[in-house]
Amino acid sequence: MRRFGRLLGVLVVGMVILAGCGAGSGSGATSGATSGATRLSQDKLMSTAAEKVAAATSLTPTFPVPKAGFEAGTGTIAVIAGGLSAPVHAEQAEVMKKAVTAAGWTVLGPYDGKFSPAVQGGYIDQAIQARANGVLLFAVDVNTIRAAVDRALGAKIVVACAMCTSGDQARAKGVLDVTPDFERQGEDLGWFIVQRSKGAAKVAITVEPAATGVVARTRGLEKVLDQCAGCSYNEIVIPAADSTLPGPPQWTAFLSAHPSGYTDAVAYYDGLTTPMTKTLRESGRTDVTVSSYDADPAVLSLMAKGSAQLGADVASPLDFASWSAVDLVLRSKAGAARWDTTNLPSVLLTGKNIAGFTPPLQPAGDWHKTFTTLWTSS
Repeated sequence: MRRFGRLLGVLVVGMVILAGCGAGSGSGATSGATSGATRLSQDKLMSTAAEKVAAATSLTPTFPVPKAGFEAGTGTIAVIAGGLSAPVHAEQAEVMKKAVTAAGWTVLGPYDGKFSPAVQGGYIDQAIQARANGVLLFAVDVNTIRAAVDRALGAKIVVACAMCTSGDQARAKGVLDVTPDFERQGEDLGWFIVQRSKGAAKVAITVEPAATGVVARTRGLEKVLDQCAGCSYNEIVIPAADSTLPGPPQWTAFLSAHPSGYTDAVAYYDGLTTPMTKTLRESGRTDVTVSSYDADPAVLSLMAKGSAQLGADVASPLDFASWSAVDLVLRSKAGAARWDTTNLPSVLLTGKNIAGFTPPLQPAGDWHKTFTTLWTSS
């Protein structure tokens, strides 16, 4: 893997500075070793990028749709978002609440997880005490709250997580993930960057090591960039709790340390895109193009207007995922057959196809009615 270092923002004496040091020093930036990835010839690289981008930008992906109806009955579900300070988390918590209400069930919350495992786990324990039938999580790393999740599962509470990739161990215990393929999303964004830069990208990649979905996206992105002989990248660690802060501080520090030379940056979700692009504008930087994930309407609006700061965005079926998570909880409590929700579709949005995209990414037709009809039939 080609790396020019892992960059961490460090707050010292009231100002953010970027600390760089060699591998094995224990903190700051570390240099990475070159991986064994096969470098593609320039012609092969560009033809592959064109092929991959063409496939990823199709606006008519195929959605899995449940078919078996059942009687949902009644019950109580707790809704817990990773952190309501992030607009997409607040929005999807309300979407989940609406779906639970449409099923005739009672909602506890939505609760603000504050991007804190301690807070998130505490709300799960509250759900256990309230004898809830289910817990709905949005974009929460289940592996950081294993003890609380295990207590919920032990109490026969169904735990479903939208936009989560909890891993085989958590799934084997009963956690129900509703998610697109995050690694493939990273690959799609990587091929776009390769194509946009004609194989000469230098990319700043924001990461949150505590979030398994972000780790998977980063793995896919870097796997593609490693095939590009003329590409390089750095990682910037930005904890989720800092992602909505002005700057964020780690990004501000990175730009100060690197006044030129970078062509692209990747925000690990759109909650980061707005502060990152604002910081670019305020710094007078026009050399860096920001790409991201999750297709926030505010970001898409700027893309549609031709913002030179924005490259591509990956749209996930957020509303559909949230409703699907509710469906899985209802099915589980009713003893009805579940369906595979671990490979939902996504779409790569660029300046070329954004005009034809109507958010959110979702199936055609009245799919909400499809769910509510299934919940009242057997």
